[in-house]
Amino acid sequence: MKCLPWSLLLLLCCPMFIHAYDAGWVELFNGETLDGWVQKNGTATYRVEDGAIVGQTTTGSPNSFLTTVENYGDFELEFEVKCDNRLNSGVQIRSQTVDASDEEEAAGNWGRVNGPQCEIEAAADDGALAGYIYGEATEYGWLVADADRIRHPHYKNEEWNHYRILCEGPRIQTWINGEPVCDLTHEEIYETHPSGFIGLQVHGIAENEGPYEVAWRNIRICVLDDEQANAGEWIPLFNGRDLTGWTPKIRGYAAGENFGDTFRVVDGAIQVNYDGYDSFDEQFGHLFYNEPFSNYLLKVEYRFIGDQCPNGPGWAIRNSGVMVHGESPEQMSVDQDFPASIEVQLLGGNGTDDRTTANLCTPGTNVVIDNRIILQHCTSSQSETYHGDGWVTVEIEVRGNEVIRHIIDGEEVLSYNQPQLDDRDAHARELAETNGGLQLSGGTISLQSESHPVEFRRVDLLPLE
Repeated sequence: MKCLPWSLLLLLCCPMFIHAYDAGWVELFNGETLDGWVQKNGTATYRVEDGAIVGQTTTGSPNSFLTTVENYGDFELEFEVKCDNRLNSGVQIRSQTVDASDEEEAAGNWGRVNGPQCEIEAAADDGALAGYIYGEATEYGWLVADADRIRHPHYKNEEWNHYRILCEGPRIQTWINGEPVCDLTHEEIYETHPSGFIGLQVHGIAENEGPYEVAWRNIRICVLDDEQANAGEWIPLFNGRDLTGWTPKIRGYAAGENFGDTFRVVDGAIQVNYDGYDSFDEQFGHLFYNEPFSNYLLKVEYRFIGDQCPNGPGWAIRNSGVMVHGESPEQMSVDQDFPASIEVQLLGGNGTDDRTTANLCTPGTNVVIDNRIILQHCTSSQSETYHGDGWVTVEIEVRGNEVIRHIIDGEEVLSYNQPQLDDRDAHARELAETNGGLQLSGGTISLQSESHPVEFRRVDLLPLE
């Protein structure tokens, strides 16, 4: 018997569905007007139609740009675009204009738009170059080396295409329809263009051509925290393509055996899926990053999807976790359910009731809160409840044996001290002998499989002093 889809259960139980949450996102386009945007260069026209910004070419015009009034440095940008197959277009990021006099700007005569541009163009028979980064009106031309501009099948002609652009320091990453396209680090362009406006390009066309149109909708941005972004270099633990650097350990199987293809990469995200299971039967699993860490800030984006696996525990509906200060998968026995570790428990709401996330659970471990050792298995955070299937971002600040903090949307929701092995647990006592004592100052990071499908889109680590 199949479970009802979780989304259907929510609708049956809650006619007034509570918001699906995406922390930190701001809509750049309200779907109705061009408020917050200004045109620079060219004579192409821009209008709002059916909830989209539609740009139309004008014969003989140079490249035209509709740009945001605000400037942005480190950010994540998402939008959908549909472009006439005969037209080349793009979205400017961190862009600027050549200096113009106050009188020229007052008259609307902006200087030439220049900076990185994410390419929008139709696919040819051998694929598309959409999604690669070009240096509009810069000395570089393509910012991506010729050998790295590989045509791909991800852009769909005459359809809405979803773009995702992540800018952090000199690194720019792009995805189209969930598929990774470009991963560029360019120190020179970052030195001259560390921040700037977002711009929607209508490319110039020759005489006796057109008119052609390009449309954008659902344009939104999430600004990254400047203090964190500038504190050091973020390390992506997940490359967006495969599970290189990770080792699965599933109860009943040896380390490295990925039973049922439980852990996989789908549309640029790590997906935990159970379509290869007839029944869950307490086959708890964890995907371990191969390198241990001690002092760091970990940023994870997750969301729950689909139906719980048949015979999964009732408490495990929309339940997963990130384990830190853990043992290695090789130290676990074949039938061990959870690694001795500190678990940052990730929970999703049911559409009606309060259910915090970024909680604490302690398999084989204990912590200290307010100078008192905590022996209970789980401790709730002070977070709000996140219903629906939106992406949620959780940060985990780990300072060795001193303190661990759980952070959502810049706010601390839980903290504790002195993570340590639990001397009441036989396996933990064995680990303590090899560890040199009960106190934990570092260990593995792993992502949890507890019977409800979940995706992890981003797993980034910032080393701390």
